[in-house]
Amino acid sequence: MKKVLLNILVVITTIFGLTFISSKIIHAQTGKNIKTATLMAEETINKDYYTASDIVNVNGNIVGDLYAAGGEVNISGNISKDALVAGGKLIISGNVNQDLRVVGGQIQIIGTVKGNLTVAGGQVEITKDAKILGNVTLATGEATIAGEIQNLTAAGGTITISGKVDGDVTSYVGQLRVASGSEINGNINYFSDNSAQIEEGAVVKGEATQNMLNIPQRKNTDQIRLAARKAVSTFRIIGLLSFLVIGLIISKIHKNYSLSVSSTLEKRPWASLAIGFLALMATPITVIILFITIIGAPIAAITLPLYFIANYVSKYFVMLWAGEKILAKNKQKTIYTSFILGLIIYSVLTFIPIVSGFTKFFTLLFGLGAMLITCKETHVKATKAKII
Repeated sequence: MKKVLLNILVVITTIFGLTFISSKIIHAQTGKNIKTATLMAEETINKDYYTASDIVNVNGNIVGDLYAAGGEVNISGNISKDALVAGGKLIISGNVNQDLRVVGGQIQIIGTVKGNLTVAGGQVEITKDAKILGNVTLATGEATIAGEIQNLTAAGGTITISGKVDGDVTSYVGQLRVASGSEINGNINYFSDNSAQIEEGAVVKGEATQNMLNIPQRKNTDQIRLAARKAVSTFRIIGLLSFLVIGLIISKIHKNYSLSVSSTLEKRPWASLAIGFLALMATPITVIILFITIIGAPIAAITLPLYFIANYVSKYFVMLWAGEKILAKNKQKTIYTSFILGLIIYSVLTFIPIVSGFTKFFTLLFGLGAMLITCKETHVKATKAKII
């Protein structure tokens, strides 16, 4: 159980980190080149729709799936199939006719979701006007559920239910609150050291069962865990030393490209995050489809190892960017010193529980996105110069 909670905390901390990063970047971009991508209300897209920018507005109709990412994302249109949305501040006021999956800092669900809703966010609000016809699964720091949903599975710091739950509630939570006027037609089964606050006027038709988390562990279990932690630490150190060698090689062979990617991270952080997220999610799906078609199997066989290599190498560019940022005023800095400093910072962060998950996840997204953006820009320049 504690392992489950630790994983949940990693997710929550990751989302809090996203909230912090989004606020800093948006603040830094105020008055600068903020890019907006808008699908107008009168527009209809008769296929899957992919969009990413600093600010994303989806007001039209999409006859397919929606994939959207950005600093601020507002969706008020009608999505005929699934929607996958990521960003800093998200407002979903439209209709999603199948499943909705959302990852972000501040999330507000106002519209109707006819399928299941999966949410990971720092602050999550399912308003009183929201209607979720499927089940809701969420991991969050703080959540308020005021709308109408089916079964609820939730994990987080504080979860408040003030709406209607037609099924059961299962939660792993610091504090569960069932507000006056709320209605739960099933059972409440929660894992917490704090008793649920069920206010007068709340209707709970089933039973409320508390499961305590602070369970003493056996000595032999502790010894196994200690040995496992030592082994994990050893592998981490070996991995970091190996990456030091790989990073130095990249710095030597691909110096100009590496500095270009670092520059992309500095100039286009949100675009890098959005493209990185979409690439991380969409590539495995594309590879599976290619394998199924048989004809595309060779392409899939080439793409898959490149995908894993790109994911592994992507953190190098974030390390380089971090080092370049810190040593910006140091005239004696080199690409090697910048990378090594970034590697040290990354190493320290990844050895801190909970923060480690946040660091690895966002390092991957930012680095992968910046790599792809720089590759595209390099290809465009080479084409214009008739080099290729």
